[in-house]
Amino acid sequence: GIVTPTEAQSAFEAGCHLVKLFPANIFGPKYLKALRAPLNDIDFIPTGGIELNNIEEYVRAGGAALAIGSALVKGKVENYSELSEKANRFVNMLKEVRAGLGRNMKC
Repeated sequence: GIVTPTEAQSAFEAGCHLVKLFPANIFGPKYLKALRAPLNDIDFIPTGGIELNNIEEYVRAGGAALAIGSALVKGKVENYSELSEKANRFVNMLKEVRAGLGRNMKC
């Protein structure tokens, strides 16, 4: 994972073309967009604080993928059908956002 442009460039030079940006919520989608400007050869996966209400912002900023953690699971999973429903809401929202931006997606 990376936070700074220097870390991203070092990861890229080491062969990583897809890197985890963590914690994304501290810096937000504007930071991701700013990182992508000079580092357009790198695909970023924003991680930390991704919620249904900010998926579009992160996709518009250039997130290649999104990592969802605490928005899905907090503690021990007791109800797998509820978890599945939450996950489906995220997948459907991402599909909707990408379709609106003219980007295809396979899930």
